[in-house]
Amino acid sequence: MKESARQGWRCGGRAPYGYRREYSDHPVAARARAGERKSRLVPVPEQAKIVGEIFHLYGERGFGFKAVADHLNRPGGPPSPSHVDPSRNIKGDWAKSTIREMLRNPVYLGKLVWHRRDFSTQREAGGAARLRAEEDWVVSEIEHPPLVSQELYERVQERFRARSKGGRPRNGTRQHLLSGFVKCASGHPARAMYAKVDKGTPYCVCAYARDYGDVAAEQIEGHGKWLRLREDVIVPLVEKFFAERIFGPMRLDKLERQLRTHNRKLKRETVTSRTRISKEIAELDRKISKQIEALEADVEPELVGRRIAALRTEKEKLEAALADLGGDVEEASLEEIAHLLSRMPDLSKDLRKAPLELKRQVFQAFDLKVSTTGLRSASRSRRRCPKGWPRPSPTQRTSRRRSIA
Repeated sequence: MKESARQGWRCGGRAPYGYRREYSDHPVAARARAGERKSRLVPVPEQAKIVGEIFHLYGERGFGFKAVADHLNRPGGPPSPSHVDPSRNIKGDWAKSTIREMLRNPVYLGKLVWHRRDFSTQREAGGAARLRAEEDWVVSEIEHPPLVSQELYERVQERFRARSKGGRPRNGTRQHLLSGFVKCASGHPARAMYAKVDKGTPYCVCAYARDYGDVAAEQIEGHGKWLRLREDVIVPLVEKFFAERIFGPMRLDKLERQLRTHNRKLKRETVTSRTRISKEIAELDRKISKQIEALEADVEPELVGRRIAALRTEKEKLEAALADLGGDVEEASLEEIAHLLSRMPDLSKDLRKAPLELKRQVFQAFDLKVSTTGLRSASRSRRRCPKGWPRPSPTQRTSRRRSIA
């Protein structure tokens, strides 16, 4: 594979945006006769123009990743590259990460590079694939048509180097209570919301505008550039959930439903297993009968005897497994489990007073997930204020920020 890459052949994977794969017969005649083919990259004219525009905007006009994404996500703008996972980016918006990856990819300089990313880290721990050091790359000796000039590509890489040297320092290591637990699914697939403090108030903010740009976020009905939730509004709801459903009386209702489901599943699996084993035992009895018939027909007794002994050993194992299943399925008793639960103290008040790190540990232990949808309808209901309620000011009504406060 390394030698194929050096010769300019595409070694698996999809063609990068701006190119397509052009196939030809394998250069080795024997492998060509076997139907094997090789591929090289050739430009897709309409996509090649977009690649050149991205490099121009970033390298010559000083656009940032987000500004480039906003430009491409304009109404009537070009479609973005399709995602490897069809369940992600179903809206087809250009993401900042896509722009950044394209600008750093030497494939647009006409160089086919293999072994550029290490996907083992992604498989083991999740997250993005790690970029290997340049000395570990395998660069092709035969180039394909470039989409950008060497001068423009170098200007873009120089700007990357300048960004890495003069990066903005992070403001401390403050940890937020709901970080990682809240997701926004308002008009797009669920995405984690990031924590942000505004004038001393912590918020959970949808990352769609940050990742895909303001234009893409504004085009989602009811979403807007900044869709955010106040943490001090969500936390009481989470604490109420724990007080009622984990530590409170509603836990018994939930337990009863789960117990019924468990018992039904257990019965179904037991009946299925008993039926299967009974059929296998019947089949073994049939095979043993055939061997006895063969013995009566003067087939070699020693050979038939070994076969009958093996079948009977297999039948004994199945009969033992059938006996282990027993008769009626013993159902778990709701009264017994309810009695055990009643001995567990109500920790809801302690949870409210617990320090941040301890609360996060409890949330993680119960696999807490908070998802928000339909915020547009919520904001509409707020605008229909009953008589006598204070009305929002014109500035508040036209604000682009949609917050739940």
